[in-house]
Amino acid sequence: MKNLLLSCCLLCSLVAAQEQTHSDADFKQIVDIERRWAEQVVTNDVTTLEQILAVDYQGVEPDGRNVTKKEAIAEAKAGPSEFASNHLNDGMRVRVYGNCAIAQGSETFVRKNGKRGRYIWTDTFIKSDGKWRIEASQDLELPGEK
Repeated sequence: MKNLLLSCCLLCSLVAAQEQTHSDADFKQIVDIERRWAEQVVTNDVTTLEQILAVDYQGVEPDGRNVTKKEAIAEAKAGPSEFASNHLNDGMRVRVYGNCAIAQGSETFVRKNGKRGRYIWTDTFIKSDGKWRIEASQDLELPGEK
């Protein structure tokens, strides 16, 4: 798995100078996936995770934990979310390199205990069978958010 992710990142970096102009359809699909994922944090909608995460998805949570697609789905099934709201912020950047894309952005959340904060993240997508799916992600909770 790590070799696949490293290969993907290497491929993306090798063609960085040849960044392709992505179609509006690619951009809209990736933004929609990111919006759905942000909303899923509140609803724990398992169907969304099944649709947007690649089979061999690997993520890094803000606390440093690694999580697979199977683990993300199990966490969603386990119980109610700790989030009252979570929204994708404007300004997301998407770069497309053939069937690989990198999205960087942020989300603003409110937990049910009243804590407010913001995540920043980088997600790597692979397009297969005409659909973009998240292959890898890394999230960071910004310190000092209240």
